[in-house]
Amino acid sequence: MKNLLLLSLLAISAFTVNAQNVHLEGGVAMGGVPNAGNGRGKAMLYAAGYKTLSDRFTFGLELSTGGDFIPGDNATFEGTTEILDPNDTNWSSVMAKGRYYFTSGSSPLYAGTGVGINSYWEYVHTLESKTASKINLAFAPEIGIDIRKRLNVSLRYLVGGSTDSFEGIKPQNTSGDRVSLESQRVSIILFSMGLRLNL
Repeated sequence: MKNLLLLSLLAISAFTVNAQNVHLEGGVAMGGVPNAGNGRGKAMLYAAGYKTLSDRFTFGLELSTGGDFIPGDNATFEGTTEILDPNDTNWSSVMAKGRYYFTSGSSPLYAGTGVGINSYWEYVHTLESKTASKINLAFAPEIGIDIRKRLNVSLRYLVGGSTDSFEGIKPQNTSGDRVSLESQRVSIILFSMGLRLNL
């Protein structure tokens, strides 16, 4: 996933070399997993580059990464097996994104979507691995506004696929204590704010 993120950063750089009608955007988001029983909230950082294709359309590439806003986990125990909660997952995404602007002027409203790949990953700390991860196809519908074309505010929904299924043995204990993670589909709703830099 790290190599993919580096390649995506190079793509954004190449995308912005010819900077006519291009803007960069970066920001933070807060949200959660709908219907997660004990969710502690999610936080995300993102960076993107967009090119204006017309008065109504922009197209770009976005990188994002996120995880639990409050540290800790919702693991439970069955005997000597620690059962990890898939809703505690972290994620990294690379998406091609398009936006359609309903209005013009200094603060246009838009709807958009992103399509790409998403990796859900979770720390497992076992003899077999330190993390359990799974790469999925993903999409992310979004509605928002570019306030004075300087501040982006949006509501987005990451449909990111499913978490990994994992079984492992804890390294600090030779009594056979295990870690288990059940695969589960996870979607995340986020409210984001980002600064826009017009090139």
